[in-house]
Amino acid sequence: MEIITHKAPFLWFDPRIQEGLNVYEESGPLFHILRASESVCGVLDSPDDQTVKVLRELLSQENGPKVLILFTLCAACPTRRGHLETLLELQARAGCECFRLMTSNSWGGAKSNVLCCASSSCPEGIFMIGPSPNLGMTSPEPSQVNFVFRGN
Repeated sequence: MEIITHKAPFLWFDPRIQEGLNVYEESGPLFHILRASESVCGVLDSPDDQTVKVLRELLSQENGPKVLILFTLCAACPTRRGHLETLLELQARAGCECFRLMTSNSWGGAKSNVLCCASSSCPEGIFMIGPSPNLGMTSPEPSQVNFVFRGN
């Protein structure tokens, strides 16, 4: 089985991974990009257990990234009170306003998630855009494709 290492631009999830033909070098290229970033900003739909786990890891890093994320919520989303309480705790520990919430009355259509991750080694930013929950950090459906590309 071939090990895949990705550099932007690429599609996430790679169809070769979904079919079990290859494996990623680590937990996946998105985690590597997030960990290497000095700043992360964007819009994510419906934070859940995986979102909270990833953000807890990012914000607990020594010299971790500055984070500013707008979360969109609707009545039937998987976000629960515990998720919001944990995000509030993470924000308090970080000592800044990292998160904003926006409610939506709309349930129809696929939601889009967008993150921009920047660092001194990539000041133009790496953009991650797609419909998968948590940008595909959990198992996406085969029809959910997320694009990762440099901002240049």
